[in-house]
Amino acid sequence: MTKLGIQKLLGVKKRRYKNCASRCYEISFRFVSDNQDWILIHGILDIADVLDRREEEYRQYHHAWAEKDQYVFDPAHNYFYFKKDFKKAFNAKMITRYSFLEASGLLLSTKKMHYGPWHE
Repeated sequence: MTKLGIQKLLGVKKRRYKNCASRCYEISFRFVSDNQDWILIHGILDIADVLDRREEEYRQYHHAWAEKDQYVFDPAHNYFYFKKDFKKAFNAKMITRYSFLEASGLLLSTKKMHYGPWHE
């Protein structure tokens, strides 16, 4: 199924962003705020092989994405995946998960109102 096909099937609202680099926590939060039946995930990916990089920082890459049922949406890369494929491709490991209400409370409770990660 195409990216557009999954988006239509799931009926999600997506914003368009420019300059998404290093904004995964913010963009993922905003996606979940627009689609509150999705869950915000903070976790770690192994993207070294995908990027053909050897540095350890790419083996433990902190990232945020959204999940619902068997789907994953990575808003920073504007791409839908089946959850099993996402986990397999990036060795994705969830650290914490937040409903929109939980994430909103954490966002508002931080002194500088940052989008995460809040588990560190």
